[in-house]
Amino acid sequence: MEDKESVNNKITEDTQSIEESLEKEKDQEETPVEKESESIKTSFYKEKEKFSKMDFQQKVQYFKDYYLIKLLIVLAIVGVAVWLTHDILQNKKMIYAGAGVSVNITDDGEDFLTDGFIRYLGDDYSKKTASYGGNVLLVPSSGDVNENSVETAFISQVQTDFFQYLFFTEKKYEYFSSFEFFLDLSTLSNFSKYSESGVLISPSGKPEAIKLPESAKEKIGVREEEDIYLCFVGIKDHKELNEKMLDYLFS
Repeated sequence: MEDKESVNNKITEDTQSIEESLEKEKDQEETPVEKESESIKTSFYKEKEKFSKMDFQQKVQYFKDYYLIKLLIVLAIVGVAVWLTHDILQNKKMIYAGAGVSVNITDDGEDFLTDGFIRYLGDDYSKKTASYGGNVLLVPSSGDVNENSVETAFISQVQTDFFQYLFFTEKKYEYFSSFEFFLDLSTLSNFSKYSESGVLISPSGKPEAIKLPESAKEKIGVREEEDIYLCFVGIKDHKELNEKMLDYLFS
């Protein structure tokens, strides 16, 4: 029989052998990410050691040779990104939008209501934009979209302040008047100047739609022969721009 010391030695050897095997398995199971991380750490410490042995002039020259160009490229990219973001979110902010409700106008009319209106507003608005959504009740000729879904989408757009003014026929105004999203025209300081053109009154007695004179219809190139009315909508305060749009169209 083996003596007690021999048994203990054998157990110790077996334990060491198992530990060595586990260490090898652990090394083999190291992921590419872990290896990459270890490589980065090694490189960092080598650079740190090299940098610590340099005097000030050598450090400056080393920085210029290896890092300055990279830093300038990064700063240039960040600068361009900041500039573009500012340009999009601030300088080119869309401030006013309109559309026709079963009303169609010419391309020149859309330009008159967008770029032309911005020019009319003056230099303070030169880097802002206005938009026009066309005939919002025009049902696409293809797809599963029908008249009801188009109307539902339009109502949602109005209720979320997507539009600030709309052109209606009298029939369409009466159809949508029950939704109560038209603004009271009498709150505009210049409404009385143009009210003789003709207005439509809501069931509650408020003037909500003003008739476009023929001169205004010509300016925006209305294709319909019937009377066209201008209404203002929106949950936010656009009073100043609404008054300017009245003057722009009627003067």
